[in-house]
Amino acid sequence: MQDYYQVIISYQGLNFDFVAELLGQVFPFEGLEDGEGTITGYLQANEYSDDLCERVAAFLNIDISNVNATKLPYTNYNAQWEANFSPIEVHDFVAIRAEFHSDDFDTDHIITIRPKMAFGTGHHATTWMMLDAMRSIDFKDKLVFDFGAGTGILSVMASMLGANAIVANDIQVEAMDNIREHYMINGCESSINILHGGLEVVELNTFDIILANINTVVLSQSAKDLKKRLKNGGILLLSGILEEKESTITSLYQAAGFVLQDAKHRGDWCCLRFNH
Repeated sequence: MQDYYQVIISYQGLNFDFVAELLGQVFPFEGLEDGEGTITGYLQANEYSDDLCERVAAFLNIDISNVNATKLPYTNYNAQWEANFSPIEVHDFVAIRAEFHSDDFDTDHIITIRPKMAFGTGHHATTWMMLDAMRSIDFKDKLVFDFGAGTGILSVMASMLGANAIVANDIQVEAMDNIREHYMINGCESSINILHGGLEVVELNTFDIILANINTVVLSQSAKDLKKRLKNGGILLLSGILEEKESTITSLYQAAGFVLQDAKHRGDWCCLRFNH
């Protein structure tokens, strides 16, 4: 089993979502948790280096004494993650629960997950908005691409909504097993092809729907490539976008030929729906 490092960053007066977004774009953290004046991040031991704390401090322009790292065995990390996981409900549409939670929810759908390393448990505003937006989209018999799938929650939701087939990719090796696991324990019937890597590993298939909940750096680089993978009349759903980056991302995707249909906001984050 892989050991992890726990990195605790002390800060005052900074927005957690904003800082987490910045850290996620530069450092290989696999989980970021909000505390009272702290951000706790986890990364695999093989991603850790002795100068990591110094680099994080310099990146955030804070004193090195505010960044501390501790080696944490995998089992302890996973136990802590599970202990902090609580069920999520997206209106009356879907509930996300761990196997150790009750399944007594008054929602149309229930997704069961095994909370581990990969991002996308539903707690973050961006995942919540993606799920909320998905309920107004017709997935029946559609071919879906889940770009940067993480835990595969959006792929599972697409299958529950009737997708015919799904392609899911992620750059994290650990995400591959997590996606398969969640697909299996939720009894998904749609076929799924899980790929390790970025957009380069995804063939220029013509998808009916593309789901992309990543970050603004990746999204800003991917507009033209995503357009090549979406058929005319298809739907593109984007999140992982801070409100201050909304106009930039919108302009990039409109320039690539997409038409903005809707924009939703939750906290400091937004979710954009485009048509081809």
